[in-house]
Amino acid sequence: MGIRFKALVYAESAAVASEAIAAGWAKVDELDAMLSDYRRDSLVMQLSRSSGTDRWFEVPDEFYQLLIRAREFSQQTGNAFDITVGPASHLWRAAIKRNRLPDESRIAAAADRIGWPLIQLSEPNQVRLLRADMQLDFGGIAQGYAADCVVAILRQQGIKAALVDASGDIVVLGTPPRQDTGSATEPGDSATTWRIRIPAAGTVGDLVIPLSSGSVSSSGDLEQSLVIDGKHHSHIVDPRSGRAVTHSTLVTVLAPTGMAADAWASALSVLPPDQALQLLRAHPELQARLVSRDPADPEKLVVTQSGNFPETIPAPENDLWESPSQER
Repeated sequence: MGIRFKALVYAESAAVASEAIAAGWAKVDELDAMLSDYRRDSLVMQLSRSSGTDRWFEVPDEFYQLLIRAREFSQQTGNAFDITVGPASHLWRAAIKRNRLPDESRIAAAADRIGWPLIQLSEPNQVRLLRADMQLDFGGIAQGYAADCVVAILRQQGIKAALVDASGDIVVLGTPPRQDTGSATEPGDSATTWRIRIPAAGTVGDLVIPLSSGSVSSSGDLEQSLVIDGKHHSHIVDPRSGRAVTHSTLVTVLAPTGMAADAWASALSVLPPDQALQLLRAHPELQARLVSRDPADPEKLVVTQSGNFPETIPAPENDLWESPSQER
């Protein structure tokens, strides 16, 4: 998937931990072969190449269910999250490498191949892409889903405490044992929660979040953008327009699952902070914090967050897990 996966596992022996992690990595390899757009032989690339041929493409049940969940996230976010964004995301990815804006005609052509009405689903597990040269992009959901799957496998292997990090999409299982005694901890024991450091963004310092369950995902473009005539153009693309985002944000989302945190971090990176917070009010299971450039002064950063975002904790000198900002 073009990213690095890491895991931290507490187990009764190194052999037990290694066996459990190996089973998790086998699942990641399976999902990479299914969802990666860095591999021409992946299932998603094969499906994309079938676009516009008017034929139904049969997919595994797991892939079909992911399509359904992706459609739900798209509906919930007003299409700020959309896996059909591939034509535009690939266009802007290349533009940033060349340090040059894409032609307007190419932006319009890419936008014309984006949108859920262009995907048809039919039970059981049949998919049809209606327009030629479509490109599905699971980059905003695959990593979080993969981390969920690894945690589920670790649980099946008898692991009671673990952390899985898919390059900023972090899912935890249980809580780490007390470092002084090695004993198990009670739920809510703040001294032994996972402590996740979100790196500083410009003048806004590090953020340390206590996490005892669920997932946290970071997505941002404050450090990676194309600047033309003083205007920032992100590598993050708004699927509703096919254009790069220009307001620049670092988004941190806490959610019950890695897949939800991943998808919502992608969506909230597209939306202006006020619209993002308004959308979050209908989803109390989510918590979010956004660091964005002030429209009136691009050198100034503004922090906004949902009312239920957890209180941060002082940064200890050790036992911190560093969460890199996603560069999708």
